[in-house]
Amino acid sequence: MMEEKKSEKIAMEIKNLVIEKKFLPGQKLPNERKLAEEMGVSRTVLREALGSLNASGVIEIKRGVGTFISEHPGIVDDPLGLEYIGDKDQLLKHWYEVRLILEPEAVYLATKRANEKDISIIKKLEAKIREQVKNKEHFMEEDLKFHTELAKATHNPIISRLIPLIYKSSNIDITFYQSDKWYERAKNNAIETHAEILKFVLKRDAEGARLASRYHLIRALEDVNYK
Repeated sequence: MMEEKKSEKIAMEIKNLVIEKKFLPGQKLPNERKLAEEMGVSRTVLREALGSLNASGVIEIKRGVGTFISEHPGIVDDPLGLEYIGDKDQLLKHWYEVRLILEPEAVYLATKRANEKDISIIKKLEAKIREQVKNKEHFMEEDLKFHTELAKATHNPIISRLIPLIYKSSNIDITFYQSDKWYERAKNNAIETHAEILKFVLKRDAEGARLASRYHLIRALEDVNYK
């Protein structure tokens, strides 16, 4: 019982370090021996604490690589249980419908609030997606990063967590359930409308960016029907 209480205390201490930004998203933690020494506990207690933090999405343990603070601490895989919805074609449609409700307004705020660092990251992702499409590489991971960074650029901590949560809940390879025809349309949509969104963000035209985001997601919804 005592060991369990110790591990809970250490888990809370590590959470507080994340909240205080002493541990940052994506940061690699010291190795187990060193971290146990720094926290003043046994490695057994530390392992229990890390196991709890891993289960709650605060950290990510990569076997053979190390332990990292999650990019979105506290958001676990599939928090909405979407994996258990059987009809993945319908799931993709519903996923885009929710995004259509939320993202254009988030892009509106991002255009008004983005700083130079935010814009630099968004520009690089837009360029990388174009390069991936040109080289016939899988681009969906970078596509989601593009939209996630737009959400972060709102500097609204709820929006910047809510949109990644929707993506995390759809932690399925959506391309697996769709046809080559759909994938081709999705690629065209990405390279054409991401460029439009970015254009308006760079101009600080919030209304234009909102409409471009809305058009992007309406096209995506229409493309779901192509099999």
